[in-house]
Formats: sequence, structure tokens, C-alpha cells
Amino acid sequence: TNGTSGNQTFGITSGTLGCTQDGVVTSNMAATMFIETNKVQLARDMSVGSGETLASLAQLLGVEAQDKSAFNSFAKDNMARIFTTDSVAPAQVIVALREALASDATLSRYQAAL
Repeated sequence: TNGTSGNQTFGITSGTLGCTQDGVVTSNMAATMFIETNKVQLARDMSVGSGETLASLAQLLGVEAQDKSAFNSFAKDNMARIFTTDSVAPAQVIVALREALASDATLSRYQAAL
């Protein structure tokens, strides 16, 4: 049924599903889609402060090379604050991540990507 219901076309033309009319996915929706797709592995990576999925999130947020180590430590230290339950919704993860980033003097500038 992929592609037969027309929801991708509808999302692009109407601006829903995080799409703009030129087909570009907004950064907030890109982060939400990434977290939704990779939630279990991201939680695992955050719990240890390293891993491919955490590195991908850092890249998605535009974390600069000099801040990656701080970001990894931040993720580990704030994992329970960001992933409050096993069934937490991606949108709730985004809100919690944004709030946690806002409270970090070094990393607060990256919350704008959420």
C-alpha cells in the first residue's frame, strides 16, 4: 500500500507531514521523523553516551566537531529526562530534548534545530 494512498503527495502539496510545497522537510519534522524511526537505538546510544544513532542525531542538529564530546556526555546525563518512558512519543522526546539543551550553556544553540 505504500504510495497508493497519496498521503506523500498530499503532505507535500498541503504542507502537512512536515513538508513544504517545494517538498523540503522542515528541520523539526526531520528530527521527529528521525527519532520516531530510531527511538529504541537512540535511547540505547544516549544511555551510554555514544553510538551511530546518537552521532546521526548530533549531525542532524548541526552539532559542531568541538561540541560532539559535550553533546555525547549531555545525552548520557539527560537520557532519563529525555526518554521518560519506553513508550514516550517522538514529539515528547523533541520537547524534552529542546528543554534540556536550553539549560546547557554550551549546547543551547542547537535547540534551534528542533
